[in-house]
Amino acid sequence: MFVPSLPTFPRLSLALSHVIRAIAWVLLVLGVLLGMAWGTLHFWIVPRIGDYRPALERLAQQSIGVPVRIGQISAESTGWAPSFELRNIELLDREGQPGLHLPKVVIAISVQSALALKLEQLVLDAPELDIRLTAEGAWRVAGLDWAPNTRSDGAAADWLFSQREVIVRGGTVRWTNEHRPHQPLPGLLSPLTQKTSTPPTNAHTPPVALALRDVDLVLRNSARHHDVRLDATPPQEWGSRFVGMGRFRRSLLSIHPGQWADWTGQVYAHFPEVDVAQLGQHVPLGVDIATGTGSLRLWSDVARGQWTGGLADVNLTGLQTTWASDAQALVLERLSGRLGARVSALGFEVSTQHLAFVSANGVAWPGGNVSLEYTHPEGKNPARGQIQADHLDLFALREVALRMPLPAGLHERLQQQDISGQVGALKWRWQGDWQSPERYDGQVTLEGLSLPPPTLKVNDKTPQRPGLQGAQAKVSMTQDGGQVTVSMGSDGAVFLPGILDDAEVRVQSLLAEATFKREAGQWRVPQWKLKLANADLQGEWQGKWQAAANGNGPGTLDLQGQIKQIDASRAHRYLPVTLPVNVRQYVRDAVVKGVYSDVQVKLKGDLARLPFADPKEGEFRFAGRLRDIELDYLPAALLPPKSLPWPRLYKLNGLLVFDRLGMKLTDASARAGDARTGLSLTAGQADIADMAHQAVLNVSADNKASATQVLTLVQKSPLDALLSGALRQTQATGTVQTRFKLTIPLLTPQNTKVQGTVVLAGNDLRMSPATPLLEKAQGTVQFTETGFTLGTMQARVLGGPVRIEGGLRTSPATVAETGMQLRAQGQITAEGLRQAKEFAPLNELAQYASGATTYSAQLGWRQGQPEWSVQSPLEGLALQLPSPLGKTAAARVPLSLRVRVQNQSGVLQDQLQFEWGSVASANYVRDLSGAEPVVLRGSLSLGTQAPALPATGVSATVALDRFSVNDWENLLPASLLSGEEKSGTGKTAWRAYLPTRLGLQANTITADGRTLHQVVAGGVREDLTWRVNVDARELSGHVVYRQPSREQLGHLFARLSRLNLPPSSVAEVEGLLEAPPANLPSLDIVVEQLELRGKNLGRIEIEAVNTEQQKSRVKSAPEWQLNKFNLTVPEATLRSTGRWLTAGEGGHQRKTEMNFKLDVTDAGALLTRLGTPNALRGGTGQLEGTVSWQGSPMALHYPSMSGQFGVKMGRGQFLKADAGAAKLLGVLSLQALPRRLLLDFRDVFYEGFAFDSVRGDVTITQGIATTRNMQIKGVNALVQLDGSADIAHETQKLRVVILPALDAGTASLVAGIALNPVIGLTAFLAQLFLQNPLTKANTQEFLIDGSWAEPRVTKVSSNGADSKTSSAPNATP
Repeated sequence: MFVPSLPTFPRLSLALSHVIRAIAWVLLVLGVLLGMAWGTLHFWIVPRIGDYRPALERLAQQSIGVPVRIGQISAESTGWAPSFELRNIELLDREGQPGLHLPKVVIAISVQSALALKLEQLVLDAPELDIRLTAEGAWRVAGLDWAPNTRSDGAAADWLFSQREVIVRGGTVRWTNEHRPHQPLPGLLSPLTQKTSTPPTNAHTPPVALALRDVDLVLRNSARHHDVRLDATPPQEWGSRFVGMGRFRRSLLSIHPGQWADWTGQVYAHFPEVDVAQLGQHVPLGVDIATGTGSLRLWSDVARGQWTGGLADVNLTGLQTTWASDAQALVLERLSGRLGARVSALGFEVSTQHLAFVSANGVAWPGGNVSLEYTHPEGKNPARGQIQADHLDLFALREVALRMPLPAGLHERLQQQDISGQVGALKWRWQGDWQSPERYDGQVTLEGLSLPPPTLKVNDKTPQRPGLQGAQAKVSMTQDGGQVTVSMGSDGAVFLPGILDDAEVRVQSLLAEATFKREAGQWRVPQWKLKLANADLQGEWQGKWQAAANGNGPGTLDLQGQIKQIDASRAHRYLPVTLPVNVRQYVRDAVVKGVYSDVQVKLKGDLARLPFADPKEGEFRFAGRLRDIELDYLPAALLPPKSLPWPRLYKLNGLLVFDRLGMKLTDASARAGDARTGLSLTAGQADIADMAHQAVLNVSADNKASATQVLTLVQKSPLDALLSGALRQTQATGTVQTRFKLTIPLLTPQNTKVQGTVVLAGNDLRMSPATPLLEKAQGTVQFTETGFTLGTMQARVLGGPVRIEGGLRTSPATVAETGMQLRAQGQITAEGLRQAKEFAPLNELAQYASGATTYSAQLGWRQGQPEWSVQSPLEGLALQLPSPLGKTAAARVPLSLRVRVQNQSGVLQDQLQFEWGSVASANYVRDLSGAEPVVLRGSLSLGTQAPALPATGVSATVALDRFSVNDWENLLPASLLSGEEKSGTGKTAWRAYLPTRLGLQANTITADGRTLHQVVAGGVREDLTWRVNVDARELSGHVVYRQPSREQLGHLFARLSRLNLPPSSVAEVEGLLEAPPANLPSLDIVVEQLELRGKNLGRIEIEAVNTEQQKSRVKSAPEWQLNKFNLTVPEATLRSTGRWLTAGEGGHQRKTEMNFKLDVTDAGALLTRLGTPNALRGGTGQLEGTVSWQGSPMALHYPSMSGQFGVKMGRGQFLKADAGAAKLLGVLSLQALPRRLLLDFRDVFYEGFAFDSVRGDVTITQGIATTRNMQIKGVNALVQLDGSADIAHETQKLRVVILPALDAGTASLVAGIALNPVIGLTAFLAQLFLQNPLTKANTQEFLIDGSWAEPRVTKVSSNGADSKTSSAPNATP
């Protein structure tokens, strides 16, 4: 195989061998020299290093320029290069004080460092370094002056930064700032930062000192690079241990390592926990930080000794800073994110990344990115800038900006302007001054934007711009124009200050688009569209807008659109403020509810001249349909105080047009007064010609409705006051045709004008409750605000035809007075009067009338009350009234009835006057202030002249020959007499018109068939109680009578000096007492001298009370309790009590029960007083018992009589008496017995039987009186009676035993009878017949039966055989 040979270069090879040989010799020589130097160092210098200490001090002083003292120096050989240890090294400052103290310094060198005359390593243990910034701004480090911003080289700095490695372990650094705190450190900050305004401070502020301990520093230097790391622990209140690192490089031509102006690099610092307020005292941050703690990470860029920018990652809490002395403090609860800045001679950049904070008042910025680039102007090149941002919270940004040192004008505008929302994306570029740039373009997207109109000062006349709330907006624009799109949801609102009174307009949806341009220094919008819907309206508009030529005012608008519908009650909100306030207020108050739909809108012209009163100025027109409008066309705000409201219009439909200052409603229909039942109005029209100047509302409509509806509408509206209340109480029936027109000045509604007509076609009409009913009225009523006029109206009144004419005119000077005059002529009938309840109580008198008569009448009106008068001859009208008021149909009696209204001290009253020829009159004054008239005072006369009106009450004077009480009572209603008149009706009832004072004089007065003669009486009435003094032939005394009522029973109180009741009167009294007890009044009567049936009964006292037992739980009969019935005469005294009640459950029979006690001093005289003379002589004693019967107390009913009583009489004598009044006493006298049977006893019984006592008990059952122990004890005989007597039939059946003498046997008889009549009488007879046959022969026993008028006496023989019978009337002595 062929292998080619390599080329050879002999000359080149020879040259290389010589070079290599020379290099080898050089290296050999250097090695020898290095060996000699190494030997000298290790064997000569190192052992004697301490001897070189002074020389080293001088060398160090020459090198660094300050005195240096070395306490001790030692060296140690540790290989090729030895190490040196120096202790207690001090660098002295100008004052000779230690500026740097190095307890221990270890120096290591290497061959390389030795060749470069540098140290391999410098280790400082626990050094103490003093760094000071003097008040003049000079730096002094370890006593060395250091000027970082100058070109002068510091030998110490050059030496320090020339060493390969410097290590500081456990050192202490004392930093003293004598310069003004918060000022930039001289020579360490950029020109931009130096120009920033800082808070002024006092020049005499004491120095700020800081001591850092446990300082560890590593400094590594190379030819062009310097790396440094610092770890230190600040004071406890300052924060925790922090670390700082830096990496720098010097320029290629730099020959001084310590010259800061040649350095370029980056510094990093990390503060895990730091009090930034403390940090700000030592590090110039450009702001005054009062409080704030947290962590910081800082990156700073340095170029040729100048700060050119940096970044800061912050995470702080409780931060409070102040950017300027006159600015508000910015207080943040939390702050986190990254801040960045970069400066240069051309401009600066500022940026944030994910910066978030929460302010003390709760404002949260969740995080946003912002970058700002700004280039300073240079020569012909203008300044320019650019801002880019996203996710910016506008409200938080404003709060921060208010606390930053911004220009005064911008700061003031921010104060006035509230803003909230978020910037989704922003890009803005400009050239020129950033406040008024020459050129710019930008795009911004806004979310949830709320930009209300700014808050201006009180006297600031600057036009306010519109505002937004809850808007989503997108804007792109340049200096020549742009586009904007705005949309809103249900939380949106638009603010239109200076356009609407209530500037805020809430929206549910909004979409607006506009294109705008700037030409010739003015803005214009050549095209815009708006679609809006909210709770009030829905509509679409479009048009264009041009700014005002002079730059002032809202500009010129050309708008066209349609409102689909608008809530009419809210329409006032959208009226521009250029309309007069009163017009807007009128629309607000007048339109209550409803819909204004299909509204065509046209607006064109200068908005400053809205609503364009001059057609040449522009167009302003709204035209649409009204639907279901509720219109208060004259609101309460326009009415006088306490005025009635005008009737509202309901369901108003029609075409409503607003044309400039005018308003017109046509083709309208509505209901007035009520939405369902109100008046139906048709052919309605309304207009306001000029709403801005003396606005006048004209309303007209037709109506056909019921008369009741029309009257109700009038009575409840100011028409009532305009008519002075003439129709306030009017009632009507039927249907009326009405046409009216209202002219209402809105500023002076009291000047309202009314015109109209009402057609009556057979209607029934009543002007007031006090006026008669107009039946089937026909005619026409024309009315205005000043009154009305009647044509010839025909109707029927009070049963007869009538013609009415007249009218009403009010006077503006005296609006309360009316000129109403209605004149009527017609005929009335008795039946018509009976139906006229408005004339109560006079209408009740018409039941006593018959026929018809003519009359003439006048009706007027005063202060809302009717005045009227009626005159009639009453010819043709027959009256069946008590004398002297009664008349025949042919008789003529002039009748006059007048009512006049008067005002007494502000109280409305009327006077009612009645005249009946010359025989009767009445005059009443009534209070009309209430719902019904109330009689205040009055006077009545009958048969005499009328008395003067009293101050209070009603006075009556009666002077007649004959006065029938029953006839006059028949004129009064039964309810009044019974006291059952309902409460609340007394104002118009009879009682109010009855006299309260009465004077009566009559020859005869009859009542219930009783007659009093020559009567003179006077009395007063208090409600239901009469008090009367009366004197007549039959009686004299004082009587008080309280009529019964629903609340209490009647009561009669009488104190009479005398009372005479003839036989006829007794029967009447008994008939009266037959009435039920509940209908009788309670009685309290005392009569000093009572004469009954011609008998003088002396003094009588009666006290009786009705008890209403119906109210008790136990059902019982009505009862009249007789508490006292006493009769006192010289011969006896009767004391009795009792009661009168129904007989039993469900029974109608009345029953009287009496408990009596009769004390007799002369029984014979008492019988004589009672009409039975010569029946008894003498006799004293007592009768006491109980008796009852069916019937009244004064009507004894013998068949029903029951009871019992005891008889105890003293000495007396039965006289010879014939049958008749003393029938029973005649039997008891036994004078008939000897006529027939026993001649021996004639001397004893013929002239009457004298007795010492009469004793016994009587029992009455159903009218049968029975006795078992009646004894009559005489001087010569003892009579024992037993048996019965029928009081009703006047019959008897008695057994009589007569004992001629009273001895021991008689005594036994008396004693035995007292115990047991049968046993006693038997024992007596046995003893008598056994012991004394003669006495037996003289003792007689008789049976008496038959009637009292014809008694039959039968002797009972002693042997039991029938005896001889004798008839008393036929017996002769």
